[in-house]
Amino acid sequence: MATVASSVISSPDLDDLLAEHGLEIGEDQHLRWSADSPHHPRNWHWKRKMYDSALIMMLEMLMCVMSTVGSAVSEAARPEFGYEKTMGYFVFTSIYLLGEGVGGVFLPPISETFGRKLIYVAAPLLCSAFSVLAAVVPSELKGSAALLGFARAAAGVVSSVPATIAPGSLEDMFDEKQRVWTVAAWTTASNMGVLFGPIYGSYISAYLGWRWVFWISSIIMAVCFLLTLFLRESRSTRLLQQKFDKILALTDSSESTAPALRIHNPDAVVSLNDFLTTTLFRPLHLLFSEPIVILCSALNAISFAMIYGLTEGLTLIYSHPSYDLPNPQTTSSLGFIPLILGLFFSLPFRWTDARRFRELNATGAPPERKLTSFAIAIPAMALGFWVFAWTIPPLAPRAPLLVSMAALVPVGFAINDLDSVLCGYMADVYGMYAASAFSALSLLRALCAAAFPLFAEPMFDGMGSYNAAASVFAAVATVFCVSPWVLLKYGRRLRERSVFAKYSAAMSEKTMGSSGQGSSMETLGVGDAGGCG
Repeated sequence: MATVASSVISSPDLDDLLAEHGLEIGEDQHLRWSADSPHHPRNWHWKRKMYDSALIMMLEMLMCVMSTVGSAVSEAARPEFGYEKTMGYFVFTSIYLLGEGVGGVFLPPISETFGRKLIYVAAPLLCSAFSVLAAVVPSELKGSAALLGFARAAAGVVSSVPATIAPGSLEDMFDEKQRVWTVAAWTTASNMGVLFGPIYGSYISAYLGWRWVFWISSIIMAVCFLLTLFLRESRSTRLLQQKFDKILALTDSSESTAPALRIHNPDAVVSLNDFLTTTLFRPLHLLFSEPIVILCSALNAISFAMIYGLTEGLTLIYSHPSYDLPNPQTTSSLGFIPLILGLFFSLPFRWTDARRFRELNATGAPPERKLTSFAIAIPAMALGFWVFAWTIPPLAPRAPLLVSMAALVPVGFAINDLDSVLCGYMADVYGMYAASAFSALSLLRALCAAAFPLFAEPMFDGMGSYNAAASVFAAVATVFCVSPWVLLKYGRRLRERSVFAKYSAAMSEKTMGSSGQGSSMETLGVGDAGGCG
């Protein structure tokens, strides 16, 4: 429902009351946030925004760590449980990612309707509980693998909270110029977690036992639960509704001649049936109806599937006898370090984006201006994979270890740049519904990341050489090289035809006054918004 009406009210001090609560009456006679309202999340004190955003990023990084421990943990637990290697990876990793995909579909619309804080508070508490369950499952118990699978699937569902709701939270607190850095920081934290997981899992499993991977996780998540208690609700429409209700309680409604107060609240629940049939399935609607969401989701999903495939591939490659590494089961995981280093090479491009936005401050910059580095990152990924593929054994048994590792640095750069650019682009295009748009992306990414590693080891073992298997990654990245130019050429046209992008921009305009820096509609280059299914 787009409008919530009040009873008729009258108060001689109404203007002062509205100013006190950071509200104003817009041209359409609806209450909305004033541009400089201190109660709107985008105008919070920088310390408050730093605490909330840093905690959300930390949650994302920690939960991403647990998404890639599966390869090392399943190998360490296999003698105890007696399952096949592929089954172990499925139980410890694939099920977790499938749970993340399912949770990512339903939780963002819930956060957009009922607020974000409660979900953020519940996520680490439940994650801690399910980590304890995974740690205590006895191997002699009948159906122990199924119980492990349940614990990992449930943990995956709650891990989708920072993975999919964070873009919405960042959009709540930061405008499109500030999001250049906040989205970059969030994606870097997320990718660091993904790439650090194999290192953490292999060393903890080797020196403390695989169960301690989950015990440590449960302890850290319990601490995070306490920290989330101090988060503030950031969903602006929910806060606006609360302010509106408070004003109604403070004003006199006895006079029938005064005008009625109203607010625009697109998140208001008309009925349970409407919420279940429309709002809850919004991410799936976007995934199958929005070309921008479809394209960005496909690019992000396949690139992440290759990274999850490397959790198996790098262990096999760097365990090769020609490298003669001590304890290769753990030291082979150090191949993820150059990928982690590569993440930070994407940050200078964010400085360029920020400078460009400052130059265009008067009118706002279209979202496509953030895609420039994307055209550099994808060729860098392809080049990195090609060099890596042909500097590893068996075809290059004498090539120094550092050569192939160095080739992974541009791959890390590309992964982070692709993630940052696409997430920032979608946050700008879909505005206050960025969480729903990103959950569609997250679903496809989770499905691909869950499936691809199951075939990674057979592919590396069955193609005759590691070089051929790694070349498959390089070939896929090479095909990707056309994608930046597609978005650069057709992105604006697709965006301007998007009914949902227009709807989101219009709702943002109706709930907050203009700050004089270019409205959402102007920045997005869209006209009047129609309805949105």
